[in-house]
Amino acid sequence: METQKNDGDDEDNDTGGVEDPLQDEPTVIEKELNTEDDVLMECEAACRKRNKEEKTWIKHCEGTLRLYRNKIDPQNQKMVIRDNCGHVRFNVAVKKNMSFTKESTAKKGSINFMACEYASKGLESFKITVRLPHHERLFTTLKSMAV
Repeated sequence: METQKNDGDDEDNDTGGVEDPLQDEPTVIEKELNTEDDVLMECEAACRKRNKEEKTWIKHCEGTLRLYRNKIDPQNQKMVIRDNCGHVRFNVAVKKNMSFTKESTAKKGSINFMACEYASKGLESFKITVRLPHHERLFTTLKSMAV
């Protein structure tokens, strides 16, 4: 009886039903499924936080900005920025009587406001920067949420 040695050079390369992960299509990141909130607006944005000691703006996060209003409690509103992987990078409530100011340049516009991202830090100054086509709509939507 003669046995054959398998040196791994078989033509069919049976992997035992396991697919090669390098040949798979890239993973598509799906949009979150949120049935509790209405999306009032969505656009790409960058957020900066004001450094109190140095009096400068520090890059905080960037990604997809969404403004939400709860379907059951319309006073429960929030502003969320998720990065390209879908992780939440910025999440603050938009409260009644919040103050928003806007600035613009040739290509971008920004909206300044104060919010409480972490209770331990209290109120902080933030600046959301978007491209001009979205700037005015973002500003008016935020103002209407704060009424």
